[in-house]
Amino acid sequence: VHELEDDLGKGGHELSLSTGNAGGRLACENPLLGSKF
Repeated sequence: VHELEDDLGKGGHELSLSTGNAGGRLACENPLLGSKF
């Protein structure tokens, strides 16, 4: 989860093409952490 909405590379900001200029990460999750195989 990021601070801002991803501009999909169309925002004209120098970070638009690499990160979508979405800002810093607010939260992160590993989807495999709770998985049972």
